[in-house]
Amino acid sequence: METRLSHSSSPEKLTLHPQPAAEVFQSNIGSGKDTLAFEIPSPPKELFRGEIGSGSEQVAFEDNHPIPIINRIDYPETGGVFIYWKGWLYPHKGLQFPEAVFATNVAKRMMVSVFKFLASPMIVLPLLGFLFSPWPLKRRIVLHSLQRFQEAADVILGPYYLKDRFWMLPAKELNLLVTRFFYHLGMETRIGDICAMFIEYDTAYCMRFQDIMGETDGEKLMRPITELKRLFSLFCEREPDPLIRLKFKGIIRILTIFLCLPRVRWAFKKAVKEVNIENFWCTEADEYHVLPLKGYDFSGIPFIERLEIFMDIHRKKGVPLPHHEYKTQLPNPPKSILSQMPQSAE
Repeated sequence: METRLSHSSSPEKLTLHPQPAAEVFQSNIGSGKDTLAFEIPSPPKELFRGEIGSGSEQVAFEDNHPIPIINRIDYPETGGVFIYWKGWLYPHKGLQFPEAVFATNVAKRMMVSVFKFLASPMIVLPLLGFLFSPWPLKRRIVLHSLQRFQEAADVILGPYYLKDRFWMLPAKELNLLVTRFFYHLGMETRIGDICAMFIEYDTAYCMRFQDIMGETDGEKLMRPITELKRLFSLFCEREPDPLIRLKFKGIIRILTIFLCLPRVRWAFKKAVKEVNIENFWCTEADEYHVLPLKGYDFSGIPFIERLEIFMDIHRKKGVPLPHHEYKTQLPNPPKSILSQMPQSAE
């Protein structure tokens, strides 16, 4: 019998109670006849300064939209991972399992912090110095910064990079776009993997990204600064959260500054020509899945109107609306779909 800490009504008083292990890990020793079983206990939440939540809670209540009951998960030969939810007409792409979601959220905050730093007033003069420096120096600074960020992100994301076959299509195409962009700048980097993770394991980011990319195409992106500003303006019309709008405002500001450099603008256009922008657009299944989602006006349509469309689709097809049965213990994918830990470029 194992013991763990449990808490009373007062956080000052903690008592030990014998309890069976919640999670047991087993490893074979020697010939395999002996097995070592042990548990890694978690302390009560009252010990911590802030609120903490499990990876399952982060996924289950993302955008106040719990995960429905899962009927099955498919890993088709054509690529991707698809979840079939009870009562839903189309499969949901991607498997946002707890550990990967938690790791991706940490890496995402790291990248947002970098953009916040670059967009802050205190960095204006150093940034101007960088912009007017010779290209070889710019390249070394950027490549060095990318490598250091990549090394830090790999510590967090390393176990959760998918093998090429299992990426969802928008994430795979974003990876290609970012990778080719830096390639045309003379830089070999895996930052594309990290950017792809942000939409592979974050449904809110993924669906917003696809919604906005559905408003553009390769021809419009040949004027990147103008188009980026137009798309951001459209995003602000559809995103009601001022904090999210403010966060992306800083990111867009830095991107437009760098796109003012002729070499950067040329590399971006080259990369756009090498990818299929339509792979970013929402599919029929995506358009169906965003109908009951709150917190963002997908396609510029308010939530109430989209919910009516969702209900009408089910009525016309004679399929009952999904039951409000939710499961927050989310499954992990088989290890065979995860790639080995990549090595950081030196």
